[in-house]
Amino acid sequence: GNNKKTEEQRVFPRTIPPRWEAIKPAYDVFESLRVDQSPLSELQKRCEPLSDLQRIGDLECRAEWMHHLEQAEIVAVDDMMGFAFGKKGGLVVVLADGRKAMYKPCGSGGEWPENEIIASHLDFAIGFNRTPPSVMRNITSSYLRQVIEKQSGVLSSMMNSKLLILEQLTQTCADNGVFFGAMIGWIHNLEGTTTIRKTLSSSYSQDDVEHHRDTMDPHYLSEITKNH
Repeated sequence: GNNKKTEEQRVFPRTIPPRWEAIKPAYDVFESLRVDQSPLSELQKRCEPLSDLQRIGDLECRAEWMHHLEQAEIVAVDDMMGFAFGKKGGLVVVLADGRKAMYKPCGSGGEWPENEIIASHLDFAIGFNRTPPSVMRNITSSYLRQVIEKQSGVLSSMMNSKLLILEQLTQTCADNGVFFGAMIGWIHNLEGTTTIRKTLSSSYSQDDVEHHRDTMDPHYLSEITKNH
């Protein structure tokens, strides 16, 4: 009798969690748009007047945004971070309708493109709705090169910093010329923030870190605190 009770207690509930029932339509619409794009035009018209933050929480508009990130043509490469100052090779791309996205094709240690997707889904599932939609997207290095060359015109490859950074990304992060990265929705009109400079090595002790913070400019620290 006790064994049977224990087995019954281990059975997971068969009901769908209420929160999943609430957000599931967004994923249903996203999947349906992969098969049939006929509703896309009307959906875009309905979502266009909404702010980016409103679109994040709107089920259909979020689905449209995810579809756009996954399928829309890339027409320009805007800012390329490369690997300077500990960056992970992220680049800002411009999509066919003028919307932007951040593409992150690289990772290392505990920071990988997949983490962006996980964070986006978790934020949506919890109901915070502060993180933009993100999807995985495979892009060839040659495709990005064509986009950059087209927008750069006659600028030679030796003088084109974007092509030089792309070559670094290809050698470091691509698999046979293909990037497997996270395409992250771009939220407009956000103020830039500053974070505390990463001047300490990983070998520093806690005392070293505390001393570093204690000796920093108090005004600088107060500005950083306001940003977070």
